Amino acid sequence: MANAIKCSVAEGFCCSLQWAYYFVTGTSNLPSMKPAPSLAEVIASLPEEERVVLSLHYVKGMATADIAQTLGVPQKAVSTVMEQGKKRLFHALDFPPLA
Repeated sequence: MANAIKCSVAEGFCCSLQWAYYFVTGTSNLPSMKPAPSLAEVIASLPEEERVVLSLHYVKGMATADIAQTLGVPQKAVSTVMEQGKKRLFHALDFPPLA
């Protein structure tokens, strides 16, 4: 039971999916699924500039202008890097593309 408490959200979802599959089909032969990467893994895989800009924006709550001033780069560059980083995150997490 202690191991069940330490489950990640993804593991909990897979566990629920296995129970639902068993309930519907009467078999536990759930097709194998590739485990989804954790958000931390996806963020760690981003290029450094995207990691820094997205962290400053979402973790520190900094506005684009403040990030640009802090890093000594144009605001447009920060906006571009932020958009690229968000697209890369959404793709890696298998979210629908941003409109």
